Amino acid sequence: MESKNIIYKEIVKRVRYSKRNFIELENTKDELREKITDSFINCAEFNELKFIGSCATGSCVKWKKDIDGVVILDPFSSREFRSSIERVEGLEGIVFADKCRIVGDKFDARYKGYEVSIGCVDGKLSPYEDLGADLTKHPNFVAERLTVEKIDEVLLTKIFLKNVGLYGGKVGGFASEQIIAHFGNFDNFIEQLVTGKPIFIDFSDKYSGPYSSLVISYPYCGLGNLTNVSEQEFQMVVKYARVISKDPGLFLEDSCSTINRLFWEKRAILLSDKEELSMPDIHLSRKENRILRRIIFNEGSKLNILDVGCANGYSTIAINLGSGNRVIGIDNNMKLISSARRMTAEQGLENFEFLVSDMSKLPFGDSSFNLIYAKRSLSNLPSQQKQEKAIQEIHRILKRRGLFLLSDLLEEGYDNINRIRSKVGLEEVNLPYHGNLLKEKEILRLVARDFTTEDKDDFSSTYYFLSRIVYPRLLEFIGGYVMSDSRANKLFSKLPSIGRIGVNKLYILRKNGD
Repeated sequence: MESKNIIYKEIVKRVRYSKRNFIELENTKDELREKITDSFINCAEFNELKFIGSCATGSCVKWKKDIDGVVILDPFSSREFRSSIERVEGLEGIVFADKCRIVGDKFDARYKGYEVSIGCVDGKLSPYEDLGADLTKHPNFVAERLTVEKIDEVLLTKIFLKNVGLYGGKVGGFASEQIIAHFGNFDNFIEQLVTGKPIFIDFSDKYSGPYSSLVISYPYCGLGNLTNVSEQEFQMVVKYARVISKDPGLFLEDSCSTINRLFWEKRAILLSDKEELSMPDIHLSRKENRILRRIIFNEGSKLNILDVGCANGYSTIAINLGSGNRVIGIDNNMKLISSARRMTAEQGLENFEFLVSDMSKLPFGDSSFNLIYAKRSLSNLPSQQKQEKAIQEIHRILKRRGLFLLSDLLEEGYDNINRIRSKVGLEEVNLPYHGNLLKEKEILRLVARDFTTEDKDDFSSTYYFLSRIVYPRLLEFIGGYVMSDSRANKLFSKLPSIGRIGVNKLYILRKNGD
């Protein structure tokens, strides 16, 4: 088993915003600050806009793109607040709160892909006496008590609480920051939980509210409990802390599962019936579909085919339409399966069926399918053990001499592309944070016993070289932005593939048997 520190570093790497993410966030905050400040230009009561929460303290998690803040008016005026906010250009879907418990007023909206939530407080109120004023001081609290290195401990706390379903609802980001400020690090927090004893955190030394197993007060005024955790939920957290303290590897696997689930839940909301849901780079996806379609059609008709990890079924239909085969697609996201069912129903495709299922426990009998393909789905599993189990299940339900088409992303591919990009002065391409990428030697090891490798197709090599290296470098000279759906990428996707620097690779595997 890997050491606990290595596991923690891997979790933090997956959870933490990248440098690029932070630059985008800071630029967006600067734009928003300028626009909101300008909207209050004729408001004498306006004091300042102050950003709070993770966007101010740097403890952002990748599954959330949010910007929280408070407008300080002196004195508070809901009328001035609302009329000024309604003038802010670029804010979409502004919804003002019907009732506010902490601040005087607030709104939620969207701005350039970020969820924005900004309240309004009275600048005359003292943070030592009022919840809303206390809120404005939270970034100060973090800056005074948590070093930059401690933010990683906060991130571990957030994903730990997310794994048990509490973070973002029952326990927020500032409560997580106070946990680390109080205990010093994540391990000390876990050790306390393992004891099963209640946790009481009150930096104000003034809390006098109701007591429960988990109390984290507002740190300046001491009013209110930042958490809303029941005794049953607290015991659930204690139980999970005891499990991962004995098996940190399970913490990594659970965290990967959580991150992956949140990633696809978000994409399901935004792109449930769109082609780009499973891969934003539609031209590469179409190239992959054409290759899979050609192989499947060459295998014959009237076959039983399984698409493992079919997402919304868009590619399932594109690959198999007109083949005369019976096709089943599975995915563990109900919303995406519903989209796939709706799509086939609208097109009258009776030979397609879509089911909710886990790849590592397939609901089919032995030797049920002639051909199975997995299009970048294996890398969505949270651990190598899960990936191995999925391959074993695929082998079990595949007929003797049946074909398994494994198309997935490889670590080596990203290493190769980033090595070349670095040499020509381009930033590295980020690995998908929601995935668990494989290495070729691991793929070959996993399939060696039960499959014969008939062919390997590095079909994305030319495409990645042109679309991720040549084209971006050219645009730096002539100006413009790299767009995944560009005409250039469409042209690149039609070219034959040469070389071995592709990120996406296809393995054509035949189940062993006489």
